[in-house]
Amino acid sequence: MTLMKPDLTYNFAGIPGAIARFMGISHNHFSLPDNLLDPFKDDYHSVCLIFIDAFGWRFLKHYSEVNPLSLFTTLTTGGQLTKITSQFPSTTAAHVTTINTGLPVWQSCIVEWHYYESLVDRVITPLPFTTPLENTNNSLSRHGVSGADIFPEGWFYPTLRERGISTQIFLKESYAQSPFNTAVNKGASIIHHSDHPDGLQKLGAALCAATNPTYSFYYFEDFDSSMHRHGPLSTESTEAIIWFSDQFEKKVLAPVQQQGRKVLFIFTADHGMTHMDPATTRYIDKDIPSINQWIRTTKNGELILPVGSSRDLFLHIKPEYLDKAFETLQGEYGSIAQIFRTEDMIDSLYFGVDNPSERFKANLGDILIAPFAGESIYWLGPNEEFRQFFKGHHGGLTADEMESIFLVYPS
Repeated sequence: MTLMKPDLTYNFAGIPGAIARFMGISHNHFSLPDNLLDPFKDDYHSVCLIFIDAFGWRFLKHYSEVNPLSLFTTLTTGGQLTKITSQFPSTTAAHVTTINTGLPVWQSCIVEWHYYESLVDRVITPLPFTTPLENTNNSLSRHGVSGADIFPEGWFYPTLRERGISTQIFLKESYAQSPFNTAVNKGASIIHHSDHPDGLQKLGAALCAATNPTYSFYYFEDFDSSMHRHGPLSTESTEAIIWFSDQFEKKVLAPVQQQGRKVLFIFTADHGMTHMDPATTRYIDKDIPSINQWIRTTKNGELILPVGSSRDLFLHIKPEYLDKAFETLQGEYGSIAQIFRTEDMIDSLYFGVDNPSERFKANLGDILIAPFAGESIYWLGPNEEFRQFFKGHHGGLTADEMESIFLVYPS
């Protein structure tokens, strides 16, 4: 079975830097290489980033060639398509932080949907601002934790604002004012929408009405959520992307072109998605009951739950048990997953080009279990709190998860 390392040149982390350069801003931050930027040196009045969660390389090729949709055929024939890779972990939390702040994952330290946050010494679920064992959004606020304690502001939006570029972020009302978005969107205007028909209508109208240099960001999550529930290339996920394709053409692209607006559209995804069968998920606390005594605890003596996902499971292991844990996990799962020491992964530049901070290393943990394609390994919990039901997932190192897109289309 083959896993892949992130490409540190053609990497999602370079997109904010590329956008800044498209808008005439010179900077020293990480960016995509010049050969991707040089064809678009014209003075674009507006740049619009369309972020389709989980719409990785595999899916763009499918919906532009195998089961072609009009939008993606138009974009790929009239624009510039480049295969890039996700950062690792190939997870939404890491990538939405990067795209809003300009900070690669090794600088933002927001590594997964669930992860151990060393700044507050607890396992958290950052985007809904809660913990894995709580079902209520913003529960961390009740524990005395604020978004400013965890989330970085970054350089991206403040730099655009300093250069006189208006930034408008289109987000659903249900999460637009979350602690996460409040923290990472400083310097930008958040435009609420009730649902995606409303959101795309507002995006098209805003692009047509803009009089000043403007950067717009639109996030579409329905494709990802449908694949989690029903699997990649399912009828349901296909319906979601057909709807988006049709509505984007009608409500955004057509009005912009009819009014002769010069907009540079960029389409990207945080990651792809791979198939998994929840019936075959392995659970380490059932397979290796003694593992509890090997896992680190917080200062309050609480177990630091294994974190990440069933496609990239990170464990915080006590130093004296590290070798034993690694060997045991290798023996138990070596045929269906690759077991890594995270220290070795850092040395091999899986996470970025610079030495990460102590916070990043503490958040990450000590051992990674990276299942091969179609496999899944997780932590069940004493009351089966973490039983898996997804038919599609991401976070790991297979090509289906790691290969993404950077598609530039000048209107």
